[in-house]
Amino acid sequence: MDNDQIQAFMDVVKYRSFSSAARNTYTSQSYLSHKIQLLEKELGVSLLNRGKGIRTVELTSQGIEFMRLVQQYQSTWNDMLSIGERTQRCSLSVGAVDSINSFTFEQLYIRHLQKHKDISLSIHTYHSRDLYQRIESRQIDLAYVYNAINFSDVLLTPLYREPLLLVCREDSPYYDGIDPARLPADHEIYIRINSDYEIWHNQYWPGNQYMIRVTAGSVLSYLFTSPSSWTITIASVANHLRRLRNLKLYTIRAELPIITCYQIEHKYPRPSRLKAMETFKQEVAEYMTAFDYSGQGPDAL
Repeated sequence: MDNDQIQAFMDVVKYRSFSSAARNTYTSQSYLSHKIQLLEKELGVSLLNRGKGIRTVELTSQGIEFMRLVQQYQSTWNDMLSIGERTQRCSLSVGAVDSINSFTFEQLYIRHLQKHKDISLSIHTYHSRDLYQRIESRQIDLAYVYNAINFSDVLLTPLYREPLLLVCREDSPYYDGIDPARLPADHEIYIRINSDYEIWHNQYWPGNQYMIRVTAGSVLSYLFTSPSSWTITIASVANHLRRLRNLKLYTIRAELPIITCYQIEHKYPRPSRLKAMETFKQEVAEYMTAFDYSGQGPDAL
């Protein structure tokens, strides 16, 4: 087994077909096929299904396991190559959806930076699927999302749960315990939180009837342009808006989904990041135990 054989296998998996892999790596299909055949012969297993009519790559169960081992090996190898470049500071890359980064983790990041001068922290904001993909490719070490998505090499851990609240202006006609049917769709500031919320939302307001749709909670504050404007969002964001713009928060007379935040990480993280990851995960757990959803942040830890 040599690196060319392993690389040929990973290229075909990455581009999902021999023809696409050959085109993108400036090689031939016959070269890739030959290398993978040698690899399979040495391993004594089939890594790819090659049935008639199969146009895209399908991994066998042994192929899936081999791919995971290769990813683990490559991660360790990259750490070995960079060992001479490391300083005494550890590196950690954390990602989250906008509302978590902008509201929930604000004080967490501040405290982490003050406490750990030996960790070089980078923070990223993406949508959930982008975060899963960046965890899978090890571009990010830890991420925090509201959607549970099945990625084979990503570990998913429920972290905390948060209720949803109605947010509106003080001069709005809305009230606590309002029936969702009394909320006009054409005055909604719609923000998609996760798939469960979208399913619930579409029972009452199907289609694109909203006044405006946003993808980041951080832009909500200036969009309440009339007394009839309203949105439904998670408690931590809702309470932040109340403090920032003196808005009103109400419950709704309907069973809303409870939003779960998930911590995601790769099954085989980079060895050089393990210590920093464990430190951050422990601090997140402690922080969320004390977190005050009224928007004031966690109590003193």
